Amino acid sequence: MRFSTVLVLLVLVAVSGFIYVGIREPSFGSQAIVDIDAPVEHTFSVFNDQDNLSLWLTGFRKIQYLRGEEGQPGSYYRLTMVEDGRELIMTEQITAMVENEHFATTIESNMLTSVANFWFEATENGTRITANAEYSGNGPFYKSLLWFSKEEIKARQQQELERLKVLVEKTAAEDGLS
Repeated sequence: MRFSTVLVLLVLVAVSGFIYVGIREPSFGSQAIVDIDAPVEHTFSVFNDQDNLSLWLTGFRKIQYLRGEEGQPGSYYRLTMVEDGRELIMTEQITAMVENEHFATTIESNMLTSVANFWFEATENGTRITANAEYSGNGPFYKSLLWFSKEEIKARQQQELERLKVLVEKTAAEDGLS
């Protein structure tokens, strides 16, 4: 066989393998947990304060209200994020909101859809946040790319909760709550 034929076959096998991964596992779930030394009411408030999002969410640039009752289930927002110097626009819908207990959202972009549930539990020493998320790629390429990125995504989810913990504990100390 000629070198060019072998090269074309290798590329086809590699592309087929890449696409197959996304077909075999088009979505994945993750969980992150953090314990915060601050009351659940303060933790929930800091979590939901849009002015704080850039302090703990990786790449966050801005949020714009679109429609629905602001901050309530059924409301929609446009999120602008920056990843590797590229601006990413996403649509967020709040799907559940129980003050000091639960916040859920669905975020969609051209690349992926994520469904996230944040549970807030009062503990003896403060608050435990448990974040469960399900990610799925939009289209064969993004399903495969998502599979190869899943460990990074899981690590980022935990890192963001750790940054939220630092912010909540700092503001609680400033407010005399801890």
